[in-house]
Amino acid sequence: MISLVFSGLLGLAMMAPTALAEETTAAKPSYTPQYHVTPCPFAVPAHATVDCGYLTVPESRAIANGIHIKLAVAVLRAPASNLQPDPIVFLNGGPGGSALDEFINDAQTFTYYPFRYNRDLIFIDQRGTGYSIPTLNCPELDDVQYPFPEREPELVATLGCRERLMASGVNLKAYNSTESAADLEDLRRTLRYGPWNVLGVSYGSRLALTLLRDYADGVRSVVLDSPYPPEADIARADSLGVLDGLRVLIRGCQQNPPCHRAYPDLEGTLLTLIGEFSEEPRELMVTDFATDGVYEVSMAGRDLIAVLIQAMQNEYTLPLLPRMIHESAHGDYRVLRLVMAEQGYGNDLRAPGRADLSDSEGLFHSVICQEEYAFNSLASLGSLILGKVPESLRSILLDEVARQFGICEAWDVGKAAPLENEAVASKTPALLLVGAYDTFTPPAFARLAARGLANSFTYIFPGSGHSILTAEDCAIDLVQQFIDDPRQAPEAGCFAEKTGPAFYLPEDELIY
Repeated sequence: MISLVFSGLLGLAMMAPTALAEETTAAKPSYTPQYHVTPCPFAVPAHATVDCGYLTVPESRAIANGIHIKLAVAVLRAPASNLQPDPIVFLNGGPGGSALDEFINDAQTFTYYPFRYNRDLIFIDQRGTGYSIPTLNCPELDDVQYPFPEREPELVATLGCRERLMASGVNLKAYNSTESAADLEDLRRTLRYGPWNVLGVSYGSRLALTLLRDYADGVRSVVLDSPYPPEADIARADSLGVLDGLRVLIRGCQQNPPCHRAYPDLEGTLLTLIGEFSEEPRELMVTDFATDGVYEVSMAGRDLIAVLIQAMQNEYTLPLLPRMIHESAHGDYRVLRLVMAEQGYGNDLRAPGRADLSDSEGLFHSVICQEEYAFNSLASLGSLILGKVPESLRSILLDEVARQFGICEAWDVGKAAPLENEAVASKTPALLLVGAYDTFTPPAFARLAARGLANSFTYIFPGSGHSILTAEDCAIDLVQQFIDDPRQAPEAGCFAEKTGPAFYLPEDELIY
């Protein structure tokens, strides 16, 4: 999932070679990428056949005879005898999410996706992430980032991470969407695949669009789950998008008669509640579902917003939120504690001694700072916040935006070419999936992306948040149909039956 403000993702010899498609989009590279078969750097699930390796490419293709980096790859082999020649490559979000770590942590889901039964499913840790070498992970942040970072300690730790990476010879500017798209094309060519299918989630969808822009002949179809197009203004979304997301929740309740009757002034109640939490943070005892341990967590106004925004992305916690707001305003924090427990607040659940490979903060900053924040300014966003945001939210949103601009100034990777903020136009078949309650990559982003995709099909799921494939069986069915025949609109009977959230009312038993 995309890491925005308040969000706190083979044996070449074993592969049946396929004919390369005729390539017209990209010039022949002046280097030769290398692929080496290796043992998998993780325990392979017993029910899966997985081959692993490393792809070696230049860190910067603009620097002749420069250093090279290694990208970790895993291929989940299709079990069917009628193997199709066009595999699916999975691109995780973030930016900074590890695709291999995502697979390891949810191997059963990936293994049983029906659309991969007759197609290999390829996972690649994008440059700077996960098991790739080097990683731009910042362990310096481990002690200051959970559950919410304080600005000064976070900045000091971020600078420490930057200094360590620079001292090791890492060129932070080379970690960007254009280079990552070239990595993918090198992988496809090196493994001798023809055009493949690209499945991108959140930031992974932006990378998929960059690949489509730069290497269109290598792409058979694209699935964009929670689309994030290059022309979307992420810096604005990190600020005003938070307010937009909260108002989506409020409208959802207003348009649901029982919810509106039970909570008639939800917006006023919420704004007052945020103000009260900001003035006097609440100390709440939260249960860790994994261990049954109980932890004390201090909740200020900004923390409450973070809980709400994150809970909107979860199909189980979303229906609880109007009731949570209403009851919290009356001093009853039972539902709030339940939602916080679901999100793991108050306890870091990583296994002792295990490095956290799920999220590369350095890669996040290199991409977001070059390709997003460099195209905006704190002054312009500050003016928007002061002019459009209710008073109880202003200082919170201003502080969060200033925080990321401060990090980008310290990370010092400059500004990407203007092309990185321009829409992608393509006739390649595309399937776009988005949740109506997605605050990180809202439906407006999907509509932006679809404008340039002449052969696209868009589905906005009325009761869902971020990352549709993890929550919707119907979405899985649509993807399977689409990949089998990308030129044909999927039969969408399951989608027609979708409705908005069934919000909990005061008298409803909390079955969760």
